[in-house]
Amino acid sequence: MKRKHRGLALLLIGILMLSPISADSSFPTQAAKKVTSARAEMAKRQKLSTKKLVNARELGGLTTTDGWTVRRGLLLRTAKLSTASKKDLKILKTEYQLGLDIDLRLPDEVADDPEPNLDGVTYLHAPINIRQFYDYDTKTFPKDVNILVLKDDESLKQLGIILKAIVDNQGSRAVLWHCKYGKDRTGLLAILLLALLGVDRQTITDEYMLTKELVPKGANKLDPDRIANTLDYMEDECGSVEAFVCERMGLTEEDILALRLFYCEWEPHLYDVFLSLCRRVGALR
Repeated sequence: MKRKHRGLALLLIGILMLSPISADSSFPTQAAKKVTSARAEMAKRQKLSTKKLVNARELGGLTTTDGWTVRRGLLLRTAKLSTASKKDLKILKTEYQLGLDIDLRLPDEVADDPEPNLDGVTYLHAPINIRQFYDYDTKTFPKDVNILVLKDDESLKQLGIILKAIVDNQGSRAVLWHCKYGKDRTGLLAILLLALLGVDRQTITDEYMLTKELVPKGANKLDPDRIANTLDYMEDECGSVEAFVCERMGLTEEDILALRLFYCEWEPHLYDVFLSLCRRVGALR
């Protein structure tokens, strides 16, 4: 957004956010079923249509606390793309209209297992060095590994770059992010995105734990308490997740509002009116 039009865009967003939004009543609540069966059903809905790509799912369809719904087919999370078949890669490009591929792996991981060629897809290498916190004695990460990452200046810088890139994509094409297994680094980015979009903690936790449904053998050490600890840390530090992302990662309030605008569903007529007005005044590129 151009700086001189941000105030108008914010005003328009604020007005439209007060309008009633239709929630997706088909989305099951935690109270409706037992946790295990609810997550199994959730995994079926969130899983991508790819066949070989490991731990492949999307954030679309999850509802926010104010009744919005994360748009389908735009926010995709997976394990490394070398696990994908040629057909899977074609599905990502054609069915999901993949436009941005974010690789969270370290340079040596990429060198050992190069990214497949995806013509027409922007590749962003933004490594998150979670390895520095790995305990080689217990062969696991500490329970507070997300907090350790969020205390690391270089990781904060990279996360800021990633979130800015997702905002700049404007929901025009799908965004996919991955690490090696699609679990820890990928999971942290999913936590951040869902929190910024306004999804509640329980749903964020359920989404995080879907790795147990999709990759049971590789997820035995997943800790659901990691989500609460991560969110608590950011709120304790800065008052809210939004404030933390602005203060520590360099985003603006406008960026966060734009993220919600582009990646959540509104009433269709309100969405069209807003985009039309913003483009008229040059608030959107």
